[in-house]
Amino acid sequence: MILFQIFAICLFWGFSLTSAYGQIKFPPDRDYINKELRTVNSLIRIGDFPRALAYLDNLKGIAGETPQIESLYKIVYLESKMYPELERLIIGQMTKSPGNPLLLAELGNVRFLVDDSRAADSLWNLALETGKNNKAVYIYVAAYKLRYGDYNGARDIYLRGRKETNDPALFSQELAGIFVSQGDYPDAVREYMNQLGSSPYMQSMISVKILGMMDDSSDPDKIISAVKAEISKAQSKDPIYELLGDLYIKQGKMKEAFAIFRDLSEKRSDDGNSLYGFAQRCFDFRAYSTAIEAVDEYLVVSRKKDRKESALLLKAISLRSSGQIESSLAEFGSLVQSAMDYRIKDEAGFQIGSIWSDEKDDCEQAINSWRTMLTRARVQEFRRQAMVELAFCEIKMNRYAPAETLLNSVITEAIQDQNHEQSFFLLGELALYRGDYTAAKDYYNQLVRKNPKGVFANNALSRLGALNNMEATEENRPYYEIFASAMRSQTAGHLSDAARILTDSRLEKSPIAQDALFYSAAFYMQAGENKEALGLFRRYIEAYPEGFYIDRAYLFTGDIYALNKETESKAREAYDRILELYSGGPVTELARERLNYLESKGPIG
Repeated sequence: MILFQIFAICLFWGFSLTSAYGQIKFPPDRDYINKELRTVNSLIRIGDFPRALAYLDNLKGIAGETPQIESLYKIVYLESKMYPELERLIIGQMTKSPGNPLLLAELGNVRFLVDDSRAADSLWNLALETGKNNKAVYIYVAAYKLRYGDYNGARDIYLRGRKETNDPALFSQELAGIFVSQGDYPDAVREYMNQLGSSPYMQSMISVKILGMMDDSSDPDKIISAVKAEISKAQSKDPIYELLGDLYIKQGKMKEAFAIFRDLSEKRSDDGNSLYGFAQRCFDFRAYSTAIEAVDEYLVVSRKKDRKESALLLKAISLRSSGQIESSLAEFGSLVQSAMDYRIKDEAGFQIGSIWSDEKDDCEQAINSWRTMLTRARVQEFRRQAMVELAFCEIKMNRYAPAETLLNSVITEAIQDQNHEQSFFLLGELALYRGDYTAAKDYYNQLVRKNPKGVFANNALSRLGALNNMEATEENRPYYEIFASAMRSQTAGHLSDAARILTDSRLEKSPIAQDALFYSAAFYMQAGENKEALGLFRRYIEAYPEGFYIDRAYLFTGDIYALNKETESKAREAYDRILELYSGGPVTELARERLNYLESKGPIG
């Protein structure tokens, strides 16, 4: 009855239920719209602009001209070079927001893109006048200038913004970047110092940038002069003095650097901590003698000696790094006996074993030292490191069983670090030496899967390449044994021996002839025997023009030729060959970088 009455009323007023229903406006489904917007973004990324526009037209009919939809329209119009449509859209937005400086900046960009630079400059200038107190406007307009290579124009806009807003530190980072790109390092320094004054927490980052400029500058003294000039202006002078000290260290002017940090320590009354920091800086810059001198002065000046053990460890490592082996052994030995900090005690113990192994080439004594250290070590990092190095020494002494036990204990631990990676590699080596090639491949494969960019990944891949090219048959066993012997020499650091083993004439007809020839050349090159390496790389290129290692053979050939001015033209030829034949290869970018470097040096002679 009620339904009949409603129907009658509808008839009386002259419309149907369906027409009334059709006039009701339902809000758009937000999930649907968001899904469609994601689709539009995907279409833009792949460059399918016609479909993106079709989706946007549909969305505009559903949701109206929302800011998000209009922004996507702008991207599509810009990327597809539909400049008239883009201009109409921006003008339409300006009718709703007249005088909007950001829209004026966008409109200026459109005029620039249609080669109307005069109108573009007028619109950009109008945008800056209209929004002179709006920092975003300067960023917008300067970004357009930078996009089109007008660095001076961008610089002037940033400086204008600084003046209009009366903010002397505004846009320091942006201006510094422009000056660096133009090679104007003194002005870049001034901007970085400006930035440091307003953001002291950025001291480390700014120091790194200015130190980097020293490498690129043809006149580093100008950078130092620019830093000095900023000291009188700065409210907080200490950070600039520290930077100046770093610059002197970088130049090797250690007396000047020492004087700065000595003065800082006295001024701060910091119980010699500035001297300790200076010693650390010197070590980082490989100025080991000055690091030792700074530690000694710290130990004299400091009353509390809070950093005594750390300072003595730093001195011991510096002594070792500077070749004063006996003195470093004495310092490490003293720390093992007296240090209260277990981390320092354990590192000193590890270093003693390392010296016996590396500098004194006495694995037996190294093993004894590390075993003694392991009986009392508490820091897992140094325990694991000692176990791996101890195992490596056992391998060099041809004692494989104890080495395998140590390495297996490392890989069963949950921590996965370089020690873990090296253990997998050495276990693969042990399997290779004893002729268990299936186990060797398994260890190498596990290493590469877990650490594809690790320190030992390339060595593991070199082994896998050869092992996968040869069946483990009795007929091939002699070739396996020769290969394993060469890899053992390489692992032990005897690269020339490894290269010589791989030139065994028996390998020339073997399934790994190609691998043997390439790696013998590579090992000679790593050993610094470039004449032998070059001859073998040439043989490889002639014998295997489509070989697996051919692009790397060209790369290394180029690297050897590039060492001498007289043969740089041949280096260019080798790198060009890679770019011509292997445009998407694994070493193509390396070849391009090397070629660009040679070209930047100018014509030969």
